Amino acid sequence: MWNAYKKWYRDYDASPKMKIDLEKYNLEDPRNVDIVLQMIDDKLASLR
Repeated sequence: MWNAYKKWYRDYDASPKMKIDLEKYNLEDPRNVDIVLQMIDDKLASLR
């Protein structure tokens, strides 16, 4: 399944995308939630 997802991610070009390493940012930790949300905000800002 992971290989199919990696291929889909590599080939996807309908909109911008970003990778978030969920092994690095465990979302059970509220501090990591804040970090990931900031990463998403930064990515969105760069697209405007």
